[in-house]
Amino acid sequence: MTVPTIHLIGAQARLPAGPISAEAMDFYGSLFKRLPHEVKLSGTHSRWLGFRRRLDPGSEQHIFGLEAPPGAAVPDGCTGWTFGQAPTPWRWWAPTAAIGEFSMAGADWWLSALAPFDTTRSLEDEVQVLPYSPLWPTRFSAMADWLRAELGGSIGRIAHYGSTAVPGLAAKPVIDILVEISSFEQARRTLLPRLCGERWEYWWYSDHMLVVRRDCCMGPRTHHLHFAPLDHPVWNGIYVRDYLKSHPGEAARYAQLKAELAAAHAKDREGYTQAKDTFLREILRRLPQLPATSTTLISSR
Repeated sequence: MTVPTIHLIGAQARLPAGPISAEAMDFYGSLFKRLPHEVKLSGTHSRWLGFRRRLDPGSEQHIFGLEAPPGAAVPDGCTGWTFGQAPTPWRWWAPTAAIGEFSMAGADWWLSALAPFDTTRSLEDEVQVLPYSPLWPTRFSAMADWLRAELGGSIGRIAHYGSTAVPGLAAKPVIDILVEISSFEQARRTLLPRLCGERWEYWWYSDHMLVVRRDCCMGPRTHHLHFAPLDHPVWNGIYVRDYLKSHPGEAARYAQLKAELAAAHAKDREGYTQAKDTFLREILRRLPQLPATSTTLISSR
């Protein structure tokens, strides 16, 4: 099978392993802001590409940037890479999704290439917290039905979590959904080629698979699909959801906090997420049913 050669212009960094850190937020955030203005693309469409590998138990190498035509000028402080040629053979390739996974110098990498970029549009990603809508559970159910029909036996449990799953709680109008998988290796091979197109984005985010659904290319987000095995910390979000359902006073306090943070971080989704996670981790520490070592919470951008 013929596989592509991909040219990437961006930057690399050694970042802490595990849940996304402030250092990682700064690394990715700076490239999101800078590269669209400094990398000369051919045509109107490109893709954000991310590569990552474990260096040691505490750190990872991250490479992130925009796909660019061969020979495109590399801005100061950035680097150009070519993937898909020896010694970087593709392990598997899904041509209909334009994604794949390859090996480099004996280390496993994965390609995050389901984030289309349209030079004619501006990304609609502002933080907006809205009053609770009774339509949110309906939107969850519709997506869960679609996932069951589309992915079938490749997935297990599907759960609605996050603020849109708490009746009466104000939230960003993005439906958070947890989807059980047997392994990340299996999911990358079997699921990603079926969740693709201009409305989909795939990110290996905080050590779990996050697939973002938008209403159009680079338009407002509609769903976050989180794929992880049942023993993964992302499933702790179910405990937080149930706690907020049964403690309306805390839910009201959380709603007030989110309104304040949305006003302060309207154009900084990463900053908003980091700020509110302190409250969510505080809730996890109160929950006696969690294992003592299971107080990690991974929430959405």
